Amino acid sequence: MIGLVLAAGLVAGWFWLSGFRPVWTAVAAVLGFLFVVSVLQETGPSLLQLRGGQVEAQTMGLRESDGPADRYHYTVTALSGRAIGGELSLDEQAYQVGESLTVVEEPDGLAHPMLPAEVAEHRQSWLALLVLYLATALLCFLAGRPRRPKTA
Repeated sequence: MIGLVLAAGLVAGWFWLSGFRPVWTAVAAVLGFLFVVSVLQETGPSLLQLRGGQVEAQTMGLRESDGPADRYHYTVTALSGRAIGGELSLDEQAYQVGESLTVVEEPDGLAHPMLPAEVAEHRQSWLALLVLYLATALLCFLAGRPRRPKTA
């Protein structure tokens, strides 16, 4: 705890001496964190939108996650017999093992497959990411501006 207080004091002193604006920097850091988390969550759906294709598939396995929220993870294989990389994750048990369904897959297996309706839900996510990125960049610019010298 003492180390955190000392580190906070050093950071505050650095901000005061260097002329940076700590409020703008803190807000930029929070928005930057939200941006990074959003990018991590939207990378898969974005790849599926850009490079994905619909494939008729069959569920080959089902496992339930051990977390606070029940999620069901399906292993799927194309009807041609080709394995599809990753797992289809759903909030409810919508399919039985051996059941046929349509999924969107990324050809190189860089993203987990998703149902076409799920991919459609993420169509405008790039716009939200762009706005969040620009807001973060603007706040970083504002945080990095030197303060005006005080006139006596």
